[in-house]
Amino acid sequence: LTAVTTQCDYPAEVKNIPTVGGFVDINFEEVRNVNPDIVFTSTLVQKKIALQSQQLGWKTIHIDPKNMNEVYESILIIGEALGVSKNADHVVRNMKTKISQIYEKTKQAKTTPHVYIEEWPDPPYACGNWIPDLIRYAGGKSMIKKGRSRVVTTEEIVKFNPQIIFISYCGSGNQNDIDKIRYRKGWRQ
Repeated sequence: LTAVTTQCDYPAEVKNIPTVGGFVDINFEEVRNVNPDIVFTSTLVQKKIALQSQQLGWKTIHIDPKNMNEVYESILIIGEALGVSKNADHVVRNMKTKISQIYEKTKQAKTTPHVYIEEWPDPPYACGNWIPDLIRYAGGKSMIKKGRSRVVTTEEIVKFNPQIIFISYCGSGNQNDIDKIRYRKGWRQ
């Protein structure tokens, strides 16, 4: 691994690796300086970066999983590109086994809590892509059943009446202010 973005923070060792810009503002001159064999990009947000990287002549692998099956496929694609297909297959099998075990337990639960996961606050974006699958496997009901993350209104969220709310703002780490959600109009309850 020759470089990462400024948002990359896991595992801790990546903090010692050079950065080439943020998730959406890549410095291609810095990428050129680290001379990558492969450039990995992900999600719709980095599609333009993937195209630019390809135009600059770098082997570029762009993944954009929209559900758990596509997450598994992405892991296999990355494993193949890195020459570690067996390891990638092992990771996918372990994930499927663990998720299946959790799902079997949750199917016996007496309640199905409504779960809202917010990807961005202004305007509010509800998490889509593979997140609804994970919520279902964990025994909950997602505000978005499937598809991409999307803008939602406060009224939609209040009507959905989530019992569990997660904040999952892109690139914010632990810099979230729960009160920005807690004290929205209509959310006092």
